[in-house]
Amino acid sequence: MINEKLSKILDYLEENPNATNDEITKGTGLDKNYIKVMISRLKTRGKINTEYKEGKRTIKILQEYKREDLIYCEEVTIRTLFKLVELNDKENTGEEIRANAKLIYQYIQLIKRV
Repeated sequence: MINEKLSKILDYLEENPNATNDEITKGTGLDKNYIKVMISRLKTRGKINTEYKEGKRTIKILQEYKREDLIYCEEVTIRTLFKLVELNDKENTGEEIRANAKLIYQYIQLIKRV
């Protein structure tokens, strides 16, 4: 399950690569500060590339970060998370449960990112 807000931003950028943050805000209905933070995060993480020509910004979504790839990665992560939870229910020792809980926490953090 892809983050609905992120999906809106990516969809809008695919159609409007020269959009300003104000235009993205109007086009998606999302908060301007959220747009600003997400564009910055995506850029910092190398998920998008921004170019400036004659004072205009162009945002390019990098091929490896297309929405379909995000959906697939999140589905795999969620399936793995459920398997870990299932395994955790079957474990008997505190050490095994703690090890699985640590992995579960790490997967949840991955899902919560971007």
